Amino acid sequence: MSRKAIHLLTTEVLQSASSKYGLDPARLVDLGSGNVNTVYDCQADGQSCILRLTHNSRREQRELASEADYVNYLAQNGAAVSRVIPSKDGNLAEALPNGFSAVLFEKAPGQLPDEADWNDDFYYRWGKLTGALHRISRSYTPPSGLKRHAWHEDGWFQFRSYIPADQTTVLQQADELLAELNSLPRDAAGYGLIHNDLHSRNFLQHGEQLTAFDFDDCCYNWYVNDIAVILYHALTRFSRPPRSGAEEKAFGERFMQQFLTGYRTEHELDAAWVARLPLFLKMRRMLLYVFYHQEFDLDNLSALMSGRIADTRQAIEQDTPLTDIRFASL
Repeated sequence: MSRKAIHLLTTEVLQSASSKYGLDPARLVDLGSGNVNTVYDCQADGQSCILRLTHNSRREQRELASEADYVNYLAQNGAAVSRVIPSKDGNLAEALPNGFSAVLFEKAPGQLPDEADWNDDFYYRWGKLTGALHRISRSYTPPSGLKRHAWHEDGWFQFRSYIPADQTTVLQQADELLAELNSLPRDAAGYGLIHNDLHSRNFLQHGEQLTAFDFDDCCYNWYVNDIAVILYHALTRFSRPPRSGAEEKAFGERFMQQFLTGYRTEHELDAAWVARLPLFLKMRRMLLYVFYHQEFDLDNLSALMSGRIADTRQAIEQDTPLTDIRFASL
């Protein structure tokens, strides 16, 4: 959340949210601010919940309501997701003072996975969760006025608003990427409403159960993009153990084999889409590069982030594949 929006997050806002959901404002536990939202641990009628506040400079109330309707449809049809709890007035999202809106979620059981959890069974269950979301999404019809945006309507695709004009090679690669994406078919078998950010920090693990949350980025996109986002972060996460190039490729192939085995128990995706994963990995890399320019003070970076941004730019300019995984064989 921007510094300006955080400044507007006053006691009045918290009291208003508490009133609308029957919460005790004195018992809200601040869990911190992310890039878009501020979240609080709380209790509603004895149930553990998460209160999420979003400023309209990032998401309008209607967008939050559309996300919430989709999430609850997934829950009602058997998906393991963190369900939205309506306000006392029955609304899925509530308007608050100072341009904020609120959504209240059931708190998912479990903890974030750690490195010890990264094994074949974990990859399989992650794939099964993703496949279930896609299978259920195919039957979802949003209410009038609550349809989510499509991928290309996201502000991050306004490349020239964020990437400096003198980075001509990056911008050329961005234009070529966009042209290739726009040439792809958007049929129901390969395109629909997706989570769009289901990396390992956006679900909790409780025993064998994985429960997804944070659908803030959900949009109409190709199903394979959800898989690309997951693979991208599996290969680039800061906490991953050091591996040689050959070891990294072997890990990636093993991950995808187990992930897709789980995925295919819930949803079938044509092999031609899996073979397009390199394109969608490029899409994720480009959007992260835009994100770095949008969200970071580039003159005050840690050495780690400075190196990552420089490496990302170089990879874009040289059109370097993220991985040598043989996707056609998967």
